[in-house]
Amino acid sequence: MNALPDSIQTLAEVIGESAALTLVRNWPPSTSSSSGRHRVIVYIPATLPDRHRLIDILGHADAQRLVTHFGGELLFLASCFAAGAHDRRERIARAVASGMPRDAIAAEFGVSQTTIKRAVRGARAVMPPVHAGVLNRYPRA
Repeated sequence: MNALPDSIQTLAEVIGESAALTLVRNWPPSTSSSSGRHRVIVYIPATLPDRHRLIDILGHADAQRLVTHFGGELLFLASCFAAGAHDRRERIARAVASGMPRDAIAAEFGVSQTTIKRAVRGARAVMPPVHAGVLNRYPRA
């Protein structure tokens, strides 16, 4: 959890890291006109109505925890865009390494072939070298 921005760590202390990231990824981000940075702005109501976007995203229990802790506040949360993009690139690279066809990967992740190539190239840059004999058994990625 230490790798998360402070605003997300605070949220994670109340509802857990997984739920905090779920909220940030599913709430539409706002973009600052001056800096161009993405930020998630969430108003937490003082009382939780029967139907609310927080319930749709988190479920009733976590939404109620937010209302209990932050009720009536406006939360300015980091979008975690970079963390999400890094995670997606890793999943794409793993899919390629597993032998999944690139057309299927593109459809599943909603990305272009160029994005797949970049993900694979980035993964190769951080992966330890593999003996050539092992690579000969697999189709080239």
